Amino acid sequence: MCRRDFLASARSFHAITAQERNLAHEQKIHLRRANNGTRFEELASSSPISDDPFDQLRLINGLYHSGEPVPGSWVKVVN
Repeated sequence: MCRRDFLASARSFHAITAQERNLAHEQKIHLRRANNGTRFEELASSSPISDDPFDQLRLINGLYHSGEPVPGSWVKVVN
């Protein structure tokens, strides 16, 4: 990255406007105990994550690419 690009990026920062503040929605990670029926597909269907919630939930739970929650284990979900 050259100095010109860095400066252009730095100059793009600004105080958040009221309109931008209204668009922001807080999301928090919560822990939930998995049971026999806990599957990432079900968790993803009710998740507020907008970009590929199925894979995002697997990623934050250390099971990216394969695996499902083990009954009794703690699972991170986003609310």
